[in-house]
Amino acid sequence: MTVAESIYEEGYQAGIAEIRHEDALEWARGHVLRLGRKLLGQADEAAIYRINTIDDLDYLDFLSDQLYDQAIHSWAELLEPLAPLIVPAACESHRE
Repeated sequence: MTVAESIYEEGYQAGIAEIRHEDALEWARGHVLRLGRKLLGQADEAAIYRINTIDDLDYLDFLSDQLYDQAIHSWAELLEPLAPLIVPAACESHRE
């Protein structure tokens, strides 16, 4: 294998790993939202936004565990430990 081929292969493998990580994040976010919807009811736009911005698989797993353990009774309670949210413009129209 040439140096160029080696560099290409290394970049290719890094790209595959990134895609797998992004796929795992997308699945985990969807899992939290689906499970939460079954246990807590439909999430509001702010809760959906907050979950969709989490990029830590371990934290998404923690949220799932909280829901499975039925230790949480509302979306606000589930998301309370997260840092304060800067509400996106799309959600501001629903705040009154």
